[in-house]
Parts: sequence; C-alpha cells; structure tokens
Amino acid sequence: MRISRWKAATVVAAVAASLATTGVSWGAPAPVDGLPTSGSNTPTMEAPPCAPDEDPTVGCGLRIIGHNDIVGRANSFNLAKIGSCAYVTSAGRAEPGAATPAALAGPTDGVAVLDAHDPTNPQLVSILQPQGGVDSGETVSAVDAGTRKVLVVGAYGGRKTVDALDSTYGPALEIYDVSGDCTQPIHTATIYWPDNAHNLTLNPTATRVYGTRYAAEPKATAATAGNALLGLGPVLASSPVPVTDVMVMDITDLANPRFATELPLILPDGSPTECHKVEFDATETRMYCASDKLSSEAQPDGREPPYSVWPAAGPTIWDVSEISEGKPNPVAHFVGQSPVKGQGGHHAVPMTATDSKGQQRRYVVAANELAFTCDMAAYPRIWDITDEAHPTVVSELHLPASDNCSGNHYNNVDNRENTTMALVGWIDAGFRVFDVRDPVHPRPLAFFKPGSGCYSIAYLDEALGYIWFACEGGFYVADLAPAARASMDLPSRPPSAPTGLSSQAWSVRSTFAAAAPASGLGQAAVGVVCWLPATSAPRTISGP
Repeated sequence: MRISRWKAATVVAAVAASLATTGVSWGAPAPVDGLPTSGSNTPTMEAPPCAPDEDPTVGCGLRIIGHNDIVGRANSFNLAKIGSCAYVTSAGRAEPGAATPAALAGPTDGVAVLDAHDPTNPQLVSILQPQGGVDSGETVSAVDAGTRKVLVVGAYGGRKTVDALDSTYGPALEIYDVSGDCTQPIHTATIYWPDNAHNLTLNPTATRVYGTRYAAEPKATAATAGNALLGLGPVLASSPVPVTDVMVMDITDLANPRFATELPLILPDGSPTECHKVEFDATETRMYCASDKLSSEAQPDGREPPYSVWPAAGPTIWDVSEISEGKPNPVAHFVGQSPVKGQGGHHAVPMTATDSKGQQRRYVVAANELAFTCDMAAYPRIWDITDEAHPTVVSELHLPASDNCSGNHYNNVDNRENTTMALVGWIDAGFRVFDVRDPVHPRPLAFFKPGSGCYSIAYLDEALGYIWFACEGGFYVADLAPAARASMDLPSRPPSAPTGLSSQAWSVRSTFAAAAPASGLGQAAVGVVCWLPATSAPRTISGP
C-alpha cells in the first residue's frame, strides 16, 4: 500500500480520535518473554556505529557504489531483479485510489529497465509503458528459474476507473520473457485479473503468478469485458470471500496465460484474512502471507467495511501443495499463525539461520507498513516457524529514537537458505541493514537515507555481493563499509574494487527533482512505449 503524507495525517487524526473514545491501544506489541515492549512508546535500537567520514544524519556502514536517478523522476517505487538487470516501477502522481492509466502517463512513468553489469555505473536502457505498467507501484515480480526467466508487472491495486480506456481494460497483468538479454524484455501477453492485484509474486519455477486482492481498496469491474475484447475469454470466478482471496494465473505458456483459480483464506475460527503480499518456500508447498485480520465493523478512518484491523495483523502459513501438485480445484489449507499480533501485515519473508546449538531453524521476518503516530510504529518482527503450527516471536527490529516515527515497507533477506542479513526499506528512515545471523539477537548494521522515501524490496546481488535497492530518487547499488564487512566476517574487498561514496559525500546530494524535464526524452510511436535518454534512439518493444 502507498499513502500520501497529507492523507496519512488525516487517517492519523481520525484514528486518534477513535482511540480516545474507545480506549483501544494500538501502540504496544503484546508482551513476549525476552522481547522489548513499547509501554507508551515504540521500542528503539541504537544506530550502527559511524566512521569519521560518515554523516550520521545520512548514513553509516553503507557505501553507495552506483546510482541512477532514472532521468530525474521522483516517483520510483519498487524493484525486481534478474541477473545484472534491475526493473524499477513508478508510483502514480495522483492520490491513492486514482492511479494513472497509460493514456495519461507522464514521460517518465513506467517500469525502468537498468543494466547494472557495471555496478558503479548502472545505465537506463528504457522505460516500459504498457497498460499495466505505467503505475505498477508495488505490483511487480521477477524470477530467474534457470533457462526460464520471467518479469511480470500489473496495475497497482489502488487504481480506480479514470477514463473510458481504463474502464474498458481493467486490471492488466503484463508478462515479459527475459530469458535472453535481460535488458531487452520481450512482451508476450496481457491478461486481466478478476480484480486488481495489489501485489504480484511469481512461484519459484516462474510458471504461476499469485495476485493478492486487497479488501480495503476499490475493485475493478471490467476484467471480463477486457478479456473478451482480446479474445481471451472471461476470467471472473466465484469465491466464498471474493474480496480477500489470492488469485492465481497460470503462465506456463507465456504467450497464452490463463486464469487458474482463486484461493480463499479462511482462518480456523471461520473468519477471512487477506494477504498484502505472499512469498513461497523453494518447493511452492508453503505460502507465507502477510495477513491482516478483516472486520465488518465501522473503521475509525471512515473506510467502508470490510477493512484491515492493523493491530490484529500477523503472518500466516498456508499449505498450497495442491496447486504445485496440479490437483483439480486446489485449496489453500491453514497451517499456523502466531498468537502475537500487531505486526506482520505487509510482507512476510522466509529465512533460515543456525541457532546457538548449531541447529538450522526456519524463520519469517515480517512487518506492518504505516506509522500512524510514534506510538503506532511499523517495524519487523522475526518469528521462529520451525514448528509451523505455532510460530513464535523471537525478536524485533527497530529504529533509533531519532527516526522512530517512520513507517516500514518491504523487507527481504540476503539469502533465504542461509540468512545473515535483513534488508529493510523503511520509507523516510531510508534503507536499513540488520545482522540476523543470530535471529534472537539481531543488531543494526548499516543504513542510508537518500532524502527520498525508500519503499522497494532490496536484493543481494550474489554475483558481486552488492546490495540493490530503489528509493523515490532512483536505483542504488551499495556495499557494506569496511568496518561493517569485518563485523559480518566478510572478506575485505580487493584494492581494485570500487570504494563507493560515504554518506558525507551524499549529504549534499540528497535532493531530487520533482519531475524530469520534457526535453531530453524520446517517444516511440506505437506499441509499448519506451522513454530513453536523448542520446539513445527511441525503440518499441512488441506488445499490445
């Protein structure tokens, strides 16, 4: 979910007024043995140590190796990665719920394709502007499954009907084959969901796309008509809880995708839950859902029910083996959920680490998203899920007091099978790295605040060991500073490796233009539009 600062303030006021009259407390996580609890304020952690050439107001422990501001646009949002290529989405300039259709897209809106084979100088190759990609925001996923490499983008889930074009086509999903040159995505198909998918996740083999339906947002109604126009047939299916399920698209044939099924998510007490985003284990038998409890009661900020009850949020685990095994009429079976609620409703990522006894254990790291007040902050928790039916909170990740009012966004880890670092986009508090080799005792390792919000999923580029992330001001490649590397028992970089820029160098470079100038860009006339630097010839990628 994305939300404007002014709208967030309105929500805060409404929520605060309601809490004052109802006596409900949203600020403190449930007390857990050995964990910090908030009392009247959200817990904090000390900031990581700073070297003499680092500015603690900008960042410590992280060196910026490369950066591309994507022709100066200030609305870069999420990130997907395949090989040496980065795919950076944009978020619509309009208010949430009024997303930008292709017909109204600005010259820099869309999915930026960047070539980062030289991490010190990532190059913008093109900006894709298909119907489902001009305002994809969070709605992007990419998977490298060996010889099969796929990128999918879609209309962001907050989108409303804006004009006749958008009304006709509804919630588009765009499919790209990037099995060849990752800088040249080949558009293979456009298909439409029954409702807009808020987030997309490809399965490990890149043969299925899972799209989450988000009850708190307006729903598209023209999917069937859009498919009929393209000869794809209707995709609307029935479901006991049609506004809260996970939708599944079969893309085994990239040129002929088909809507496969819907997965209602019903908790043991019979109530529905919803997923903001889902992730999977390596075999696609377990689905990790960042879950929000749903309620039909009136909500403090005035949204129509059903709505997400953020204090009741927490990750859930589901058995989806019936899908991966190809069974007819597959069902997602509930496996487990922690009794500790209040965080974990935005993004739940599986990880594996070794405990103090030398035994490998499985975990999930998950957070909420929005910080309504400093006493209602969003922050990641780590759950031990070795016993899947009974996930147990073992620790929490927090900001230093100076940044404690920022909202959290996506979180990821460096390696899900051998996890050492948590990679967290913390919006106005920037991009953060935590040492989680001991998940019970995590510690802050590094951070960088570029002067623009950091919302994206981050990745460790295993080829070179650098960290990739995106903020509103563009795409970044970073490396741990020497002291941080040493503390993680990582080898020193060779003298020939780029040293990057310390935060002192970035402290005077942290403001980005609100929009790119119209000059210096070229536009292709037909097909999927690509915007390129003026020094490059415009080209068209085949598509609708």
